[in-house]
Amino acid sequence: MFHEVWEKLLKDAQVKRLLFSRQQIDIGKLIRQVFSPGITAIYVYHMIQLDASRMMFFCQCVQSGFQVVFRIPYIASLPDVYKPWRQVFEKIGSPFWLEKHSDRTISMGNRWASFVEGKSDFKNVSDSRNIELFQFVSPVHFNRFLMQHHKKNKKGRILAANSKRLNQMFRRSMSSGSTKEKNCFPLTQLPCNRFFFHLYECKREDQTVWIEYEHLFECITSGWIMVRDVSGIEAISFLLDLEPYMKGIKTVDEAIERLQRLEELRGASDQFDQLARERTGRSRIKMYLSNPFRVFPYVHRNRYSVTLKQLQDLFKQFNQIALSLLPEEQKQMSLKKHMQLLRQLYNKVKEHLPINAEERERMDKAFRTTIFESWNMSRAELKECVHILLSRTNVEEDLDNLNQLEGLVLQSDFIHVTSLSIQGLKDYSIEVEIAPLTFSWLKEWSKKQFETDTVRYNAVLLALFTHYQLNQVGLSYFYFQLYFLLAFAKKEVQLSWIQGVYDNDEESSVLELLNSLYGKQQEIPYWNPQSIKLQLPDLSSREEKHPINAKNLLGQIPAVYWLDQDFCSRKFFFNSLVELHPIYDSDFHQRIVFSILGALFTQQALGEEGVKEHLDPLFPQWTQTLKRNLVETASKTDLLVYRSFQNISYPKAMEKLQRLYSRYRVTKRWKVDFAFERDRLNEKEWLQEWLQSVEETHVKAESGSHCAMCPYLMICDKGEFTVDGKYSSQK
Repeated sequence: MFHEVWEKLLKDAQVKRLLFSRQQIDIGKLIRQVFSPGITAIYVYHMIQLDASRMMFFCQCVQSGFQVVFRIPYIASLPDVYKPWRQVFEKIGSPFWLEKHSDRTISMGNRWASFVEGKSDFKNVSDSRNIELFQFVSPVHFNRFLMQHHKKNKKGRILAANSKRLNQMFRRSMSSGSTKEKNCFPLTQLPCNRFFFHLYECKREDQTVWIEYEHLFECITSGWIMVRDVSGIEAISFLLDLEPYMKGIKTVDEAIERLQRLEELRGASDQFDQLARERTGRSRIKMYLSNPFRVFPYVHRNRYSVTLKQLQDLFKQFNQIALSLLPEEQKQMSLKKHMQLLRQLYNKVKEHLPINAEERERMDKAFRTTIFESWNMSRAELKECVHILLSRTNVEEDLDNLNQLEGLVLQSDFIHVTSLSIQGLKDYSIEVEIAPLTFSWLKEWSKKQFETDTVRYNAVLLALFTHYQLNQVGLSYFYFQLYFLLAFAKKEVQLSWIQGVYDNDEESSVLELLNSLYGKQQEIPYWNPQSIKLQLPDLSSREEKHPINAKNLLGQIPAVYWLDQDFCSRKFFFNSLVELHPIYDSDFHQRIVFSILGALFTQQALGEEGVKEHLDPLFPQWTQTLKRNLVETASKTDLLVYRSFQNISYPKAMEKLQRLYSRYRVTKRWKVDFAFERDRLNEKEWLQEWLQSVEETHVKAESGSHCAMCPYLMICDKGEFTVDGKYSSQK
């Protein structure tokens, strides 16, 4: 199959041009231009990672008239330590030197060398190397270590086998403020550039953009979508509240249609406000008691920074951008056209994106690229291409990879090797995969491909063989690296592992052995960060807090609000004094509210048919079957019984919106409920009881099953979720 694919690729015009341009490259001419016209030999020092591509380069250098000499380290008395070097190089035809160190001059690393050589008394061998070993209790502790290291050890290096993974975790550990350190992260990590991840999750079919609300939310609020001077960032709170209302949308058109339904819902809410305007004035409490729709957050116009019309325009703008940027499924788009459109979009919004000048300059450079512009790409390929462009960085990483160890040992005063755990060492490998191909298949294929070119075939054969030998080295080269570190490091050497980077991980047997050979404690100690002195604020100068004046609250709280006091003083505080009425923002609570409203409205003149015709269409997030079940299973309450507050009357049934399906099984307090049923108001007594729950910094909360019906459950530190209640009852 690979051969068939390759043969088809050879017929492609773009591939032909690329191969032809590569064949015209004169390696010898380029080397002489870069270095010196008189160069005759190339010396390769301390390089073991000779995969097939690198070996082919050196073979081409030989064919261009250069002598290639590999210089490798070797100590004859330590054949097992240096085994990987001989294993890779002994079959290479060109000459190579053996860099022989004198055994008598090496006084460090001897215990480890004796272990690798299989000597039985390796623990008793003389060794003057001192090392530190410790473990980090969490990635947070390692991050602190990184910050302290960058402040103290300017000539030191930290290495890990999984350096790429760790660099991603601790990308912003440096904080000295230089431009270089500010930009030590790829542009994909900028919050605004989440736009590209979510944009390419969309699918375009004809003039329809398929998208889930999660991706639509992230695209709109990224900062890349603007209408006139209104940025989608300003719509974050509105879109968060709309999440349950947008449930089930599959396309941008459906989201726009859902906003039209919301406009109708707001219109219905406005009718209630208009009817009672003379009596309610600007009082939010009275407006709520006269308009039950105000329990839904998205009917409140003054709650958000953008209007509903502006949000509709933002959705339409995103729809147009997605239609222009995305190719249809199973089709391709010119990368040149795609990048041109992205540049145009970026130029429109770049001054409004939440990025600094350095980041803006890097973005400008990324979108000016012209690489592969002649290619056509699918949606998934465009995603990868843009990701690569935004991921590029020339900034030095915090952690180096272990394949750089030997060079850094000779240059640095301090070396720290971390991630020496069981899972961490699984990431260690100098093996270069060729899967799904095999060496035997490549050998046979090369024989057919170069059957008339013996020189080329022999070079490919040598490259494949060297690559094969490299893949057989395994951890033996890591053992050599540890010896090189212990024997030749200039000053400090530290070895460690980090808990929490991998699941089900623990220190490796290698680290345990090194601790037994060089450690000063039986167990590897934990790293202890330097103590940090916290500057606590001076509380002695705080102004004395004035107690709540109960007289100011008398007559200002409707009787229906006091029902919350039977359950929780904190809920009463939030509903009555902070928000001024309950607002339910979760889908779970909104379903209950809908069922209550539906049951109440069925008692009016048009009855159940009127609810189906006028109420149901205002809530398109639920199926018709679900809405019928919610209304039909709700308990009925007499809509004609009223309670009064100041100059207005409101249905006693508003109590259902106040407490939803809360039960008294925990608090077992019915005082307010009993009085409310009989239209009695003992406000002074209830207020004094509530004031007893008010402390200096908070109002006391009482947790229980009623927490499930509280709109403040997610922000309350005492809130009890349903699963918590079930677990506690089992205990």
